[in-house]
Amino acid sequence: MAAGKISTKKVSDFVEEQIEGMIQSGMFKAGEKLPSVRELCEMYEVGRSAVRDAMTTLKGKGILQVKQG
Repeated sequence: MAAGKISTKKVSDFVEEQIEGMIQSGMFKAGEKLPSVRELCEMYEVGRSAVRDAMTTLKGKGILQVKQG
């Protein structure tokens, strides 16, 4: 009997995919401000750390530019 690998996805990976999808679909345009971390938390019903991790990953991919304030 062969057992397959069980993949688990982190919450931040889910949030990252959702934000990236919204950007690619044109919901957010280049240079446009995204909703605040708090608003994204409420939108996806996740914690702030998950949203921050997702934004850090998207920043590393060159998709987002993060500014304070």
